[in-house]
Amino acid sequence: MISPVCCINSARMRRCAACSGVSAIGGVVIDLYEAAGIGEPYTRGLLSFTFLSFASIPLFLMAGRRFSKDQKRIAELLAVRA
Repeated sequence: MISPVCCINSARMRRCAACSGVSAIGGVVIDLYEAAGIGEPYTRGLLSFTFLSFASIPLFLMAGRRFSKDQKRIAELLAVRA
């Protein structure tokens, strides 16, 4: 079933590339959990992706704090070459 929230082309009833990719990776993870005999593979797959997305928050914060240092370093490197 296609979710109405998904960015689909209603005339063709196809999902966008981003939604298809996430669905494919999620399906592979669920299949791997089932093959390994792990109970409740759908729940664990959802939890796995949830924890992965939670990790992105501090990583983006760290990258944002370092951004100005990286800009200065690149400017210094370009100034040396010029």
